[in-house]
Amino acid sequence: MQTYRLAICENELIQAKFIQKILADYAVERGIQFHLPIFESAEAFLFEYAENKAVDLLFLDIQMEELDGVALAEKIRETVDQLKIVFITGMTERIGEGYRVSASDFLIKPVKKDQLYAVLDRVLTTIPKEEAVIVLPIEDEQVKLPLSRLICAEIVGKELVITTTTSTYSLKTSMQDFMKQLDNKQFIQTNRNWLINCQHIERVKKSEVIMANELVIPISRRNSKDVAQAFISYFRKDAQ
Repeated sequence: MQTYRLAICENELIQAKFIQKILADYAVERGIQFHLPIFESAEAFLFEYAENKAVDLLFLDIQMEELDGVALAEKIRETVDQLKIVFITGMTERIGEGYRVSASDFLIKPVKKDQLYAVLDRVLTTIPKEEAVIVLPIEDEQVKLPLSRLICAEIVGKELVITTTTSTYSLKTSMQDFMKQLDNKQFIQTNRNWLINCQHIERVKKSEVIMANELVIPISRRNSKDVAQAFISYFRKDAQ
């Protein structure tokens, strides 16, 4: 499930919670996940953001006490360009100030659900997707592996041998337990002992699949249709 890191900086707590509820509903309806902390002042957000810049999209009230929303955005832009900012305001005359700090959009108070949904539909498409990863327990360390690098996995004796674009790893785990960590639309078993990543398939034949690294992997008669369909479905989705 795709996760986006959102934040709401709004000094009116009732308004902030109202926006938070709409955002939560949107996430459920779209099948995605939001982190949704609320900050009741620009200073509180700035303190947190200085420590941990883990925010993709900030909903920012323009009119706040002491440091206002535009001033906060200017401070953010001194060091960060990629953070998406959506201003919330009841003062339409200040909308022009948002262009100085490359605001992605604006919401006029009182915020309406359909307007917020429309903003999300536009802005979320501009946020790079977070690459899915798994963590492999290799001997006495934990190795983080992006799923895009995983080519295939094979049961060899009592171990699972994983081939990636850069390395090979051996794990003491079962195929079933390993598959629980994966996106089942991207990975498919060709037979009881082999699992492949559709992203790295070069060609599919009746009894074997040729991977992009030229590795030839056998396909059982039972799994041949499923492998062919998974290959077609994956690249059809990827092309959309």
